[in-house]
Amino acid sequence: TTVFVNEDDPGVATASLGAVVTSDVPILAERAMYMQANGTFAGGSASSGSPALSTQWYFGEGATGPFFHAFLSLLNPGSTPATATVTYHLSDGSTVAKAYSVPADGRRTVYFNAEPDSDATLAALATGPVWFTDSSTQPVVGQRAMWWSTWPWYEGHAAAGSPISDVAWGVAEGRHGGPETDQTYVLVGNTTSTAGQVRVSLIPDTGAPQTQDLTIAPGARLTI
Repeated sequence: TTVFVNEDDPGVATASLGAVVTSDVPILAERAMYMQANGTFAGGSASSGSPALSTQWYFGEGATGPFFHAFLSLLNPGSTPATATVTYHLSDGSTVAKAYSVPADGRRTVYFNAEPDSDATLAALATGPVWFTDSSTQPVVGQRAMWWSTWPWYEGHAAAGSPISDVAWGVAEGRHGGPETDQTYVLVGNTTSTAGQVRVSLIPDTGAPQTQDLTIAPGARLTI
């Protein structure tokens, strides 16, 4: 079933919101959102829901600056307020942590582009790539969204965070070139304080896989 949130209830006809979906049988829930410009959809983003709350979330992608607008949304469906500490791994190699309050039965959205305006320690967040983690005092749900370029935004993408980091990941989609000049990026964040080796195996629809080995510094991000 598809729920059109704008028309589901007058109370959420114009609102910023999160959602908790529960069912008496196993289901899958996904959120899709579209921006309107000139009377039609100009861009959109979608993300699967998270099947469980967590006190830890990892996000490999983020970018700010004159082109990208990055957001972190945190949903706390519990009865106890949460303090969420976001650790930003910035493009200059530095790491900055900042705590945000997330009310009980409420949500908090952090607009990365605006953070340097009120916090000088986050000056490097004003432009460039960033990957980040969230550590919360209470179980929450975390989701990252990015939109671009100038208002009205004409495109975007979003992803739920991962409650774990691991030594192997599968990415099912990718495309390069073609009539639309497609470009694909794989973003890898080193969640440890130890340098590591990353092996990327590209598996085309036809032909043999291609493998490349890369070095990743402690706490660094690779954009491939």
